[in-house]
Amino acid sequence: MSDDILGFEYKFSFHFPKKVNNNDWIIVKENVHYKDGTIKPNLRFIKNFKRPFYITKKDFRDYKEKKEYEKITMLDKYECVQSDLNKEILIKLGQDTRFLSHIPRLKEVCRSPYVYGADINVTSILNHEYKNKFPDLVTPYSVCALDIETNVFKKSDNDQDILLISLVMEDIFTKRTKIHLSINKFFILDLLKNKNEKEVIKDINDSINEYIGEYVKNADIEIDICEEEVECIYKSFEKANIWMPDFLAVWNINFDLPKIVSILEKNNIDPAEVFSHPKVPPELRYFKYIEGPSRHTKADGQVYSISPANRWHKTYCTSSFHFIDAMCVYRLVRLALPEEQSYSLDNILNKELGIRKLKFKEADGASGLQWHELMQTKFKKEYIVYNIFDSLSMIELDKKTNDLSLSIGVFCEYTDFNDFKSQPKRLIDKLHFVALEQGLVIGTSGDEIKTDLDEKTLSLKNWIVSLPPHLLADNGLNNIIENDKIHTTGRLYVADEDIAGAYPSFQITFNISKETTMTEVINIKNLDKLFFESQNMNLLSGKVNSVDYCTNMFEFPTLQKLKDYF
Repeated sequence: MSDDILGFEYKFSFHFPKKVNNNDWIIVKENVHYKDGTIKPNLRFIKNFKRPFYITKKDFRDYKEKKEYEKITMLDKYECVQSDLNKEILIKLGQDTRFLSHIPRLKEVCRSPYVYGADINVTSILNHEYKNKFPDLVTPYSVCALDIETNVFKKSDNDQDILLISLVMEDIFTKRTKIHLSINKFFILDLLKNKNEKEVIKDINDSINEYIGEYVKNADIEIDICEEEVECIYKSFEKANIWMPDFLAVWNINFDLPKIVSILEKNNIDPAEVFSHPKVPPELRYFKYIEGPSRHTKADGQVYSISPANRWHKTYCTSSFHFIDAMCVYRLVRLALPEEQSYSLDNILNKELGIRKLKFKEADGASGLQWHELMQTKFKKEYIVYNIFDSLSMIELDKKTNDLSLSIGVFCEYTDFNDFKSQPKRLIDKLHFVALEQGLVIGTSGDEIKTDLDEKTLSLKNWIVSLPPHLLADNGLNNIIENDKIHTTGRLYVADEDIAGAYPSFQITFNISKETTMTEVINIKNLDKLFFESQNMNLLSGKVNSVDYCTNMFEFPTLQKLKDYF
């Protein structure tokens, strides 16, 4: 490490498995902290980083069920590169892998109860090493917002699709705002009839100052007029990789990013070549977008849809930034709160900042698609400002909420951003390192977690329980016009317990684990199983159902009997 460098701050990383020259790579986005206070973003390439895994010592392999953790003294520690992990586990378990047609997946390998600490991501391990070595080097995540506008008049696949792409980023150290705009020349041909490009750019800058001048007083604005949409994409991501933000944030990324990817692929261009930082060697460049599921199947087989804001889209890319959906982050950071009626950018801006997306009096009578048609034909300079403000407002929003700059990093801690939605994954990653400090290693999760005894435990179906009517307070609404003194059974406020949604917080609250469970009751003599299930569901409600529970389960006298007795 150079004498003028104070240390390195981890931001995120990407694992590239063995494909090139039989080497395993991890590309780390980091901040380099200098002793003079300067901080610079950097990409570090780590070759053949070895991660640990643990196998039970042969003399102690006398159990069949998985353990939650094991003492490190009972385990042998091994190290290997991530790409070889599955094979190395099999070898250390005593299997001959020479004649296998393929190496099983990690979940299959981890069926063995003797494997520990293997399903912690190598990137999480590296993240922990950085934070252990440089614990005081912590800065907010830098955020760049991206927004595109598409052609609402497109009639065929040959028509230009993307009209505008805006990028806005505020430097977290200088506080200056950087704005980059790529304009498809096709969109402004009428503006160029009597003026050259330099004059049109001046007019656009004048419009920016006219409509959003208060937001761009401290901004550096750069405008590129591009020959066609592919150049717009190239210019935008070239600029994003120069700025090197930690997050490239899009509001409802599942519209913008697939649109950009489809245009590149239509032109036989690999998105990885466009999105990757130029420092990344061509043979290591990679991009993959995984759309978050739109439906979820419960344990009882019921299928329900997942709203756009509750989905979590994943991107794997060798860029200097991590693609992220700002809308989904806003929702998932507030998962414990009631859902908003709408997660449109306009609605959230109004709630948090008291502002709206840009509107223009010339188009007051239009809305929806009609509004975009009018703006794209009659008010092009205003429409360009509208596009810039969409990106700019996302930055203003994050300055208020700190969802991207602070919150998501705190929530994830050692976990990759792609796993942000999985609270169990985040907990296991954190517990893994806590357990190590106590001389313990967390167990692994295989793809066969059920045992024969599981069939005898309580069913996961039909867990719906209502409070007994005699416990309901007479506090219904007085909403009968003819007699406003009558309490109805209609109520403004009701509550329920979402057991599925409470996992794993529910287990933590009640301290439920294999270690704390002495016996799991599967049946009670002379009690119907459905009745037994409902009563034990009511047990979770504590004093609310205490009398009802005791009279039914323990044959305590009812309140009426006690009254008659005394």
